[in-house]
Amino acid sequence: MAGNYDEANRECRRVAAASGLEFANITLRPFYAEGAKTAIFEIVEQLGWRAPDHLVSATAGGTLSSRLHKGLVELETVGLAETSATKMHIAQPDGCSPIADAIIAGEPEIQPRKPTTIAHSLAIGSPGDGYLVIDAVLSRKGSARTASDEEIFAGIDLLAETEGILTEPAGGTMIAALKKLAESGDVDPDETVVAIITGNGLKTLDDHPAKPWPSMVECELDSMLAVLSELQHEAVAQPLPA
Repeated sequence: MAGNYDEANRECRRVAAASGLEFANITLRPFYAEGAKTAIFEIVEQLGWRAPDHLVSATAGGTLSSRLHKGLVELETVGLAETSATKMHIAQPDGCSPIADAIIAGEPEIQPRKPTTIAHSLAIGSPGDGYLVIDAVLSRKGSARTASDEEIFAGIDLLAETEGILTEPAGGTMIAALKKLAESGDVDPDETVVAIITGNGLKTLDDHPAKPWPSMVECELDSMLAVLSELQHEAVAQPLPA
């Protein structure tokens, strides 16, 4: 469907009303929301039933971020982990940051935005669960950060260079926000930080700035080693971002 998420949601609601069909929107499906919170169950389990000091996630409509908070609350309620000290931080692109804007401004109301960002999976200008995200971040003494398209692509590159993980712009937005949290001292090097990558970069390769990859390599050992050596030399000559 052509158009952004907000336009698609609006038109799908109109189609549902006109046709009598149900509109299975993410924020209206309880099973999706309940499934989203299980991500934090797995995270805490893998950390030896210890909640992280910080949890950082990119936010669009708000379902994932708000349900991560719900999952933390439930873990403590049933006595599986102490989670009250976990701080929650959210990341949004500059071109579509209605939730982050409200948190940063200290405003309880979310002002809808018209999306203008390369992070298409985060381009929801009228987030259905935005108010739940604000409550989650504030109750957990967290914060919000935004990132420009340039910073988003730099985040994608940084994650690939340091961890060998190719993410799409939502993940780049989260990495850019995490970088700002570290630079501002809100995240300490000795603390446990979990940063959630929500999308594979293979689905958004066309959106990435062009990379200087060789267009063709001969299927022969010496040629392949020569190209590999050249790429390694270029990588060494370009230090990682500070």
